[in-house]
Amino acid sequence: MKKKIKTSVLESEILTRFEDVKSFIVNKYYNVFMNKLGVKGADYQQRDYILRQFWATGTIAMFVLKGSETEETPQGLAVFCPYVSIDYNTYDWPVHCTLINKRGVPFIPAGIQTIDKDVCIGFIQRNHKGIKFIVDYYAKRIALIRSVMQTQLIAKKMPFVLATTPENKENLMDLWNDILSDNPALFKDFDVIGNVNALNLTSTYELDKLESLADNEENHLKEILGIDNLGVHEKKEHLINKEIDANNQQTEDSASCIIDCLEEFSESIKKTFNYDLTFEWKNSIQEEKEEKDFTESEEEDI
Repeated sequence: MKKKIKTSVLESEILTRFEDVKSFIVNKYYNVFMNKLGVKGADYQQRDYILRQFWATGTIAMFVLKGSETEETPQGLAVFCPYVSIDYNTYDWPVHCTLINKRGVPFIPAGIQTIDKDVCIGFIQRNHKGIKFIVDYYAKRIALIRSVMQTQLIAKKMPFVLATTPENKENLMDLWNDILSDNPALFKDFDVIGNVNALNLTSTYELDKLESLADNEENHLKEILGIDNLGVHEKKEHLINKEIDANNQQTEDSASCIIDCLEEFSESIKKTFNYDLTFEWKNSIQEEKEEKDFTESEEEDI
């Protein structure tokens, strides 16, 4: 009885690859977002919590703990937590809410809270959704393109299958060695070429187009997040001025949509609690480094 050979199939890897790539892209832009938005008036733990809430749900509640004023914190201690809206006014803006006490701490008040009196709430987008809502959409599209690229790479790796006879096998092996030797042209007898079956020496190459398509999708994602998407895959000197201006304008508009929402949150906190909490959309790392180096050089001159 002929022994059945167990073969290894890439099916399980192909089924999980899409989710792996999507998860990688989402986590990549999670890190970018967490480093991109600065928060003044909050310590590092508060900042991390605020940004995680803005990333996931797009909104957060804030109040100042009564009786927490000290010399170190004259404005009092700011507390941030998720919440659930109870009712809305005629403009669909929440009027009352209840705070979600995830850790069961004693200083988060229970019961109904009046917004802009007991607590302030803020959103990071006009649609009141989290940043992850945007990233997920593009991550799926990019992961789909990358999975197609992976399939093509696997197809490129598949070996040629040559039908032959025991008598002609040696001739075909010599032909194959000549092909692998990088000769631009091969001169063989008609009987050798005539016996070659299923050898295809031409191959389409779509990976560069797919790579460009994935880059375009990622550039669109950066643009919507208000991140400069020039300088990595697209050289500025290869673009005309109108294209650069349009790209910069769209990126700035997207960043303004986020900053405007956060400034409204800051104004509400200032008006309600007289507490200073401000947000800053940071420049690129290179721009920050250049600004830091310039500042340090000025200090040395002084």
